Amino acid sequence: MGSKYPIEVLTLGEVSKFLSAFPDTKEGRRNRTMAQVMYQTALRCDEMLSLKVGDLQLDMGCLTVQCGKGGKRRVVGIGEEVQIRLRELVRERGTHQFVFATRAGGKIDSGYVRRIFARTGKRICIGKRTHPHQCRHTAAFHFANQGIDYRIIQRQLGHANLATTDRYIAHLGDPQVIQAIRSVDWSPVEVRAIK
Repeated sequence: MGSKYPIEVLTLGEVSKFLSAFPDTKEGRRNRTMAQVMYQTALRCDEMLSLKVGDLQLDMGCLTVQCGKGGKRRVVGIGEEVQIRLRELVRERGTHQFVFATRAGGKIDSGYVRRIFARTGKRICIGKRTHPHQCRHTAAFHFANQGIDYRIIQRQLGHANLATTDRYIAHLGDPQVIQAIRSVDWSPVEVRAIK
């Protein structure tokens, strides 16, 4: 059994720095798009790697996960930037079956994605362990911070139980509690230095 590390989400600035670190090559653009899809859709690594061109409904702003955890099918929303990147990737990659294909057209191995994430995170000195599953936690936390209802986040992540979604978010700090305390007007409180 592997080591258990604490979950660390990336800030929006760290996500931006991470995504900007991929080279402007065919492989680099593919890898950046993989990372961007995972960060902005909260797909599991294997769900992302199993995507086929027919699973993309870019004009509708969604994609279909044909076989999620437990063999469940679900439709997830995607943002405009991801739609643009996926269109470019599909146009550039040729006639391969998988959206994210090897040079020979086969399915990319999840170990490759883990190595890419780890190397990229170290190279840009984020100071946190970067890995594909971190994308799900980061996305869930950012969705919650944007005020998206937990039931919507639950469906996007493909969780059968809302309690699982709550665990993804609450252990990082309840966004509603944080926002409520941040909005308190502290101006009448006078702070004096102790001499």
